[in-house]
Amino acid sequence: MNENSETTENKKEETLLSTENFSDELLDIVVEHHKGCYTILKIKAKPEILSEGKKDAVKKISREASVPGFRKGKVPPDMVLKKFPDLVAQKHKDEAANVAFNRALPLTGLKLSTSSTRVNYDAPSFDEKKGAEFTFAFECEPTVPKIDYSKLEKPKVKRELVDEKKVDQTIEHIRSFFGSKNEVTDRGVELGDHVIVNIDDLDSDPPSRAFTAQGLTVSEEGMSEWIRELIIGMKVGESREGTSRADATDSEEVKAEFKQKKCKLELTKIEKIELPKVDDELAKRVGAESLEKMRERLKDLLTKQAEEQYKNEVREVVSKQLIDTFPFEIPHSIVSQEVQSRVQMMFQNPQFQQGWAKKTEDEQKAFHAQLIEQASQSLALFFLCREVVMDNKIKIELEKDDSAPPSNVLESMFTLKPQNDISEMNEEEKSQELSRQMLIKAQDFVADKIA
Repeated sequence: MNENSETTENKKEETLLSTENFSDELLDIVVEHHKGCYTILKIKAKPEILSEGKKDAVKKISREASVPGFRKGKVPPDMVLKKFPDLVAQKHKDEAANVAFNRALPLTGLKLSTSSTRVNYDAPSFDEKKGAEFTFAFECEPTVPKIDYSKLEKPKVKRELVDEKKVDQTIEHIRSFFGSKNEVTDRGVELGDHVIVNIDDLDSDPPSRAFTAQGLTVSEEGMSEWIRELIIGMKVGESREGTSRADATDSEEVKAEFKQKKCKLELTKIEKIELPKVDDELAKRVGAESLEKMRERLKDLLTKQAEEQYKNEVREVVSKQLIDTFPFEIPHSIVSQEVQSRVQMMFQNPQFQQGWAKKTEDEQKAFHAQLIEQASQSLALFFLCREVVMDNKIKIELEKDDSAPPSNVLESMFTLKPQNDISEMNEEEKSQELSRQMLIKAQDFVADKIA
């Protein structure tokens, strides 16, 4: 704890949100809650608090004091007061402040934001006979609201239909995988070709590479209209810009929810594919006994994949509802740390560095403000999910993935998630995995609760 005469001035830099009053037989407390979990504690302490602080000061000095005739740590209190009056006076105020602060925290229910949170204090008045006034300034843990599930709506998410048409489309991808490819250099792209493209997201700021060396099969089925129209006729080395859009055959609901995005395609290779027949031989190449068994296994894998996608979309909707419905203040220091971590990750990308250097000062400020908003939302979701887990006593632990690894090509192509080997994780990775599991279990709990 640090004495700082400017502590009370800090509140002028913050926006006061609310105040609370607490008291017991020795303390009268006013708590000021400011934005960013910045907290000011104003305490009027009775003389008994100062008396206890003086005893603590004397004890601490006694442990280190060297006085002839006494062993270190065994100097009597009266001797300490006589031999070291100035040091006692100096320590007295700090120790009395500690006594007052440590007594006040449980009364107010406040907790420091982290174990290393700095606490500054000021003592406008300090009199052993009359008592003292202390003003403490620090950052506290966020006050996470209790989740009222009645305020949340059931997520409106549709499961993808896995039918025979979807199975047929997947088999076409498998045929492409096993097809023999002959490079084409003397013409543009045609239906049935396999192409290699780089795709840039032009709406991101700065524009960024979304896909590198992405393989696509140009077909009427399984390829969006906009990208098929854009790519047909392109020659190797050519680039075209276009805007994504929903297909004419999509439902009105899909069209209404579709978010257009401006993209640039760079064509790096055209290949003509000789596709294998759809028969038992093809099935055996991917690990199935027959064509019929392959179709059955494909439908099962696609259904599991669609279910996982459905759950992830539900979790996204639940997360947004939680953040929007239950707002609360997040400590500024934690937000700053999260922003700094994200910036460091971004600057590892040379393309980002180049784009950043081209930004104006105002653009950089706007980008930083966006990062702060994103970090604040991520942290809010973490604290809300932690509240859900704690309130409902949801068990969170690292669970070993005992599922068998993919045993054939087909399973490898549709593995839903990578396996996590707990034994090979370091402590940081284990912590990240626990946080991930906490978020998932909390989101799923909320989704079930409002279903």
